[in-house]
This record gives sequence, C-alpha cells and structure tokens, in this order.
Amino acid sequence: MGELVAVQSWFSFYNDDPNDIRNRPEHGGGAVMDIGCYCINASRWLFDAEPVSIDATVRRDPEMGIDTLTSAVLTFPGGGQSAFTCSIRAEDDQRAHIVGTAGKIDMGIAFNMPPDRDSRIFVTSPPAASLRAIRPPRRGCSRPRIRTSSRRSCSRGRCWRTPKGPSRCRTASPTWP
Repeated sequence: MGELVAVQSWFSFYNDDPNDIRNRPEHGGGAVMDIGCYCINASRWLFDAEPVSIDATVRRDPEMGIDTLTSAVLTFPGGGQSAFTCSIRAEDDQRAHIVGTAGKIDMGIAFNMPPDRDSRIFVTSPPAASLRAIRPPRRGCSRPRIRTSSRRSCSRGRCWRTPKGPSRCRTASPTWP
C-alpha cells in the first residue's frame, strides 16, 4: 500500500425514535457520538496519530437537539487526511476506503458486520494493480485479535489474514473476482 495518504468512510442507519438513547443529547446522543466515533477512531488508528485539525458540517434535529448528519475532514501530522460522513437519518450503510501511495483497500461493511451478512475487503496493490478480494471471518472471532493481526499485516505490506493458532474462525482465503 505504500504510505497512507487518505481514509474515506461512511456509517449510517435510520433512527428517529425520540425515546431512543441515541436521540437524547443528555445521554450523548447524535450521529457523531454514536457512530461517527467509529470513523474517527479508525482514522486515528490507521494514521497512528491524533488529528491536527478538524473541519465539519453538521445538520441538527431542531426538536431533539442532536446532530443527525455530520461530515468532517480530519488532517493528520504529515498531511494525511480522513473524510467521513455519519448519519442516524439515512439508509443503513457503512464502508471505508483506505488509500496509499501504492495501493488501496476498500471495505464493504467496515465497522459493525452483522453475523448474517458477508463483507469483503478488496486490496489493490502493485504489481500491475492486482486486485484481491478477501472475505473476513464472521463468527467466533475475537475482534481485538483480528484488528491486531490486520494492523501487523498491513504494516508489513501484506493483505489481511486471520490470527494464527486455534480459532473457530473461518479462514480468510482470497477469492478472485
């Protein structure tokens, strides 16, 4: 992937129930506090740094007093950027694109994969811009172990793989489109 240049992410679902905790400002409700934090923390983790500047645009629900749609650009040391949009008043969707100087990773269901749905991770990298599709494991997997393994593999220039050792996880074997 080369050097990390940019991260772009989207996370949304629809919820307008005034009694739901996610829509109550006194309980930390709103799009950024509920799901935008996934986009922000993924970028902080990938850049291994805190942002040096943040610019955002927010749409608020005038009756509930919470943000329902937020888009932001985070700038990191060295000039890397992360752009994200999160909404609690939009169709269910989540994805992330991670772009480097020599390749990219596109993730379908990037943050909260339901146990009954598949997601794929597409890795594009030299030579000749090869494309690999990887299906991550679904059930019985330790998410912290997966994140640690993923970061270790990416830092070594390899695609994502499952952790070594005994596991109930399915093997994340590459599939070719």
